[in-house]
Amino acid sequence: MPKYLAPSERSLPREFVRSPYFPSAPEAAVILESIREAQLEIDVLSQNISDLQEAIKRLEAQRARAETYTRFQQSLLAPIRKLPSEVLAEIFLHCIPRIVIEGAVKNRPMQLAGVSGYWRHIIQNLQVFWSSFPHILQRTPLVRQEFPALRSLRMHSHTRMMNVIDAFELAPQLTQLYLGGFGFESIMNSLKLPWAQITHFKSYMNRIWLENIRDVFDAMPNLEKFESI
Repeated sequence: MPKYLAPSERSLPREFVRSPYFPSAPEAAVILESIREAQLEIDVLSQNISDLQEAIKRLEAQRARAETYTRFQQSLLAPIRKLPSEVLAEIFLHCIPRIVIEGAVKNRPMQLAGVSGYWRHIIQNLQVFWSSFPHILQRTPLVRQEFPALRSLRMHSHTRMMNVIDAFELAPQLTQLYLGGFGFESIMNSLKLPWAQITHFKSYMNRIWLENIRDVFDAMPNLEKFESI
């Protein structure tokens, strides 16, 4: 590897750089050779740094896999695994009220169901969780799933929904619906619900809604009670 000379080892001291001195032809040749050697060393060092950075990335990935494996193994020893499903269900029942985090309404059962498949199975079989469901739609809606015990659904949207929302389409007992923050166009084009089952409907009504109210009622042929805000 070419040896990169420190300034004190150069044929021309640093003082010349700060002066109006202009090197002679022989001195210029020496300077050019020195620059060439230094550039070669820069290239070698840059490649070495790149190789080390790639090695660090591989080591970090290996460490991340080891950490994930360790967490999974540790979770197998968690004392909560000793609790029977009946006890877990009783604990989950204390989480029915919805909570507010950073201004966004979230439903605690859905959070618990995301912990593991085992917890999700327990929660989905507790009908008291799903008889009434408050939900504020965010830009990323819930994943489509079955809600066999859902009877009452309250939904509110703070944003314009760009995608089809079908999270609550499979709810065979859903009969009561409250909607807020939706426009007529967004609800009819984006919100997939078992509309024909709805018997009680409550919603904020604006001018666009009123102009298309017939289409809304046509989608709910079994409607018994309607309230507007």
